[in-house]
Amino acid sequence: MNLGDLLKLKLKEDLLTELKEYHFDEVSLNYLIDLKINETEITIDGNEKQEPTSGENICCARVMGPRYSDRRCPWKIQNASEYCKNHNNMINKQGYLSFARYDEDRPVINEKCNKIPWRDTTAMEDIDTIIQYQNMKLMKLIK
Repeated sequence: MNLGDLLKLKLKEDLLTELKEYHFDEVSLNYLIDLKINETEITIDGNEKQEPTSGENICCARVMGPRYSDRRCPWKIQNASEYCKNHNNMINKQGYLSFARYDEDRPVINEKCNKIPWRDTTAMEDIDTIIQYQNMKLMKLIK
């Protein structure tokens, strides 16, 4: 059972408990709740502000986004360059961009030879993975 299923089950139980005092037909109520819950997608990811992904006046550098995702730098370019003021300074000082350009492959390691922890999953998928892993551990203990 994944996180979405657990949340839907909890929602149904809570709704049945709340509506019990109104003496609805239990079979019809169960049917209507199941119908509504099954057509609803439950997510826990917030409405993150979407940064521009293209444009002539947007910096071409990659930056670390929320939850270790990669994003294009949202700042405007400076002085007929392809980069914002910060990334121009980085290139002038270091000679390279820490996370490369947004349209190039993501770097795997940083300048200190440490692995960069890029994440491509949503928060819901991360929690679901943890639940599945804990379920596997529980099954091993039960056997």
